[in-house]
Formats: sequence, structure tokens, C-alpha cells
Amino acid sequence: GDQPSHQPFQATERDAFNGYCLALVKATNASGYITLTAAAPGLASGSITIRPLITFSNYVSDLGLLGADALPGARPFADGEPNLLRYAMNLGATPAPNQLPAFGLTGDGFVTLQFRQRKIMDGVEIHAQISANLLNWSDLSAGQLVQLADDDPDTQRYEARVSITSGSESFLRLEAVQQP
Repeated sequence: GDQPSHQPFQATERDAFNGYCLALVKATNASGYITLTAAAPGLASGSITIRPLITFSNYVSDLGLLGADALPGARPFADGEPNLLRYAMNLGATPAPNQLPAFGLTGDGFVTLQFRQRKIMDGVEIHAQISANLLNWSDLSAGQLVQLADDDPDTQRYEARVSITSGSESFLRLEAVQQP
């Protein structure tokens, strides 16, 4: 930047110097997105949107959960999903039906499980798992998990696909895991 410049850093606009401009962004107590736009006469403008990191602690606090109801494994809502999985799927207290995981069957012999995953998470992963007996579970391979088109800026849709054969049983589930 231009060192002798006396423009304030805490402002809504700033002049460029030799084609460069440094922007310092400071969060406030308000939640939400920050959109930063650069524009100059004769040039195309550009924008970037900064999404906030919502931690698990902030998530349960925003839902008004306290004590044992705020623990990762607690199931305080009617759908019976644990809080950590609800956080990982970006579910509110009363999610819309299209936000919930959905099972399906394809005409070519696959059972599917579609779900949404929060794009920005703090130390949490969703594992799509399969079992033949509901006792022993294993993670699906990368080839069994397909990323789907999604227009939600906060989540990414996925589909778990497992081939079904006559006379066999397969069960699918989602598990949220905290990473160290």
C-alpha cells in the first residue's frame, strides 16, 4: 500500500495504490455473511462472500439448548437425530423436508441415501456407513458416494449408492464424527 496515505483503515472504501488494495475485514457480534466488492472506473468489479465458521458450541447455543440437551450425542428433537449429526447436516430445530436425509431405490438395483453436509465445519465429518446386520458398520468407499448439484451456499448434497442383490440385506446410516 501507499505508506504515506492517511486514509482510515476502518472505512467502507479504500483507494488502490499501483493496482493493489489491502482490505482488512473485522467480524462484529452480528452473524451472517460478509461480501467484499472491489470496483474501479473502467474495470470489471469483483466480489467475494466470506461465510462464517459456525462451531458446534455456537450451533447448540443458537438452538437454545442447555446442559445435557446440548451434548453432541443428545437427541432433544422429535426426529431423534443426535446434535452432532444435525450440526453436520446444517439442520435447524424444525428442518424443511428437503433438508432431511432421504432414502430411495433406483431402477438399476441401487438403494440410495441423499443427504446434505455443511460446507464449513469445525472438526466434524459425516460418514455414510453400511451394515448387513445392524451391529457391524463400515464406511462406504469413495466410489459409493456421489456429490450432487446443489444451489445452497451453506451445504453440499451427496448421494450414497449401494448395489442391492436378491436375498441380501443392507442397511445405511449417517454418523457424525468429531476429529481431534
